[in-house]
Amino acid sequence: MEFLTKIYDAAKKLIPRIELIAPDERGVRITLGHRVKVLEPGWYFLWEIIQEIIFTTVTVQVVDLRSQSIYSKDHKNMVVSGAIKYKIADIRKAILEVQDFDNSLKALALGVLSAVASELTEDELSNTEELGNSVLKRTRDEASGWGLKLQKVYITDLGKAHNIRLLTNVTNQEVE
Repeated sequence: MEFLTKIYDAAKKLIPRIELIAPDERGVRITLGHRVKVLEPGWYFLWEIIQEIIFTTVTVQVVDLRSQSIYSKDHKNMVVSGAIKYKIADIRKAILEVQDFDNSLKALALGVLSAVASELTEDELSNTEELGNSVLKRTRDEASGWGLKLQKVYITDLGKAHNIRLLTNVTNQEVE
């Protein structure tokens, strides 16, 4: 029975199908693995045997930057988290030149937030607007060419921290 499913799937690829790009989306159609066309909202024929359509929403998105511990310039343990607001400006670059732009941007912004915050004292960190602007500028520089328009970085949480590390790989012999 499995061979019939494979025959059906192969035959289905020979018939063109209609794909819809919604008003809040943009996409790219790749033909024969190398011809790329940017697709605006509308209806498109897709010949599955030789074409692929990749599309995503291009409206404004806000990505959460998880809390992370940092060591400030004046040797204070701090915790900082934030959010980054962006939209896709160039769908071709965002889809074809960055592997998973959403997660890549999140990881990049977390690294930049940590680096920038570690260069400041506790008093300088309390100016969250300036901290957010510094992170935004540096993240824009790092993500240039990704097809994303970074609009704002918000610092959502900032405070003193006391880090406690627990040993979780303890064997029974070590406990006794």
